[in-house]
Amino acid sequence: MHAKEVLAAYSKKLQPILENFFNKKLKNEQNPFAKYLLETAKEYCLRGGKRIRPALMITGYKCFAEENEEILNASIGLELLHAFLLIHDDIMDLDDMRRGKPALHKIYEGYISENYKSDKAPHLGISLGIIAGDLLEAFSFEPIMESNFPIEKKFAAFKKLNEIIYLTSLGQALDLVAEQKDKLTEEEVLKILELKTARYTIEGPLHLGAILAGASPKDLKLLSDYAIPVGLAFQLQDDILGLYGDEKKLGKPIGSDIKEGKRTLLIVKALEQLNEEDRKFLLNALGNENLTTEELNKVRQLVKDSRALDYCKNLAQKFCNDAIAKIEDSELKEKEFLISLAKYIIERTY
Repeated sequence: MHAKEVLAAYSKKLQPILENFFNKKLKNEQNPFAKYLLETAKEYCLRGGKRIRPALMITGYKCFAEENEEILNASIGLELLHAFLLIHDDIMDLDDMRRGKPALHKIYEGYISENYKSDKAPHLGISLGIIAGDLLEAFSFEPIMESNFPIEKKFAAFKKLNEIIYLTSLGQALDLVAEQKDKLTEEEVLKILELKTARYTIEGPLHLGAILAGASPKDLKLLSDYAIPVGLAFQLQDDILGLYGDEKKLGKPIGSDIKEGKRTLLIVKALEQLNEEDRKFLLNALGNENLTTEELNKVRQLVKDSRALDYCKNLAQKFCNDAIAKIEDSELKEKEFLISLAKYIIERTY
């Protein structure tokens, strides 16, 4: 089965588990506003998405043990963690949309404006968004905590989960500061991608599942050798889709990275190759929230003409090839799916 089909099957399987998690929370909550926070957080989490992180946690487990109800239930913790990070990310990136609907802080802004007629609605919306994200971060530990895995395995999993949160937060901080730098190297960009995406999206979930299955340090090292290059390819493809993808499929505006001033590798490589006039135009476009469609189209063309687009596509392909080479002769039970996933990551359109 192709990786895309496997991920879709996991998404369908995990949706009712995730919904049931929130239903239990709502049943036990009496405060009306607390219920509203939980209802909106539930809607946000159930909007969809690839569910790649819980799917990879299950895959990490299945590399060394048989799939069971315990790992399925435990895996939704990563989807709760993902929602927490997305909520905060939308606030930091000034994004109003997520998966084709209003970002959570914008929903709260509307709630405050409608119910209290307050001129502080935008600020309070952001504040409530931060709090809702914090709630989901706290919830992310519960599925593993409530599982029947041995206590020593749960403790090791909690340690890994904490590491994921730390490294992702560090990567986000480096990314925010990078936007303010006049010049950024490819090495610096790839380090941010490793922390923000490779370790959080691919390595961390695989490790969590493998740890709960009793994998050895050697097993975890093999998964890391695969996960880091795949994660880098995943983010490079994300950046490409963010500039050249389909807005309806992505669920957010094309070019938002440009308007936010993000120094993706596409931009870093384009700035290295463009002439002074075009380089100045691209620098002026970065961080311009009022960028017109015409100006954005020129940015897209400049990135393409500079061959930065081809460079990033080729680099993503190289990373995927490297990842596949690490595991193709291994005895990992889920090897075929992992190889298919590496190929799918650079073929996907959303």
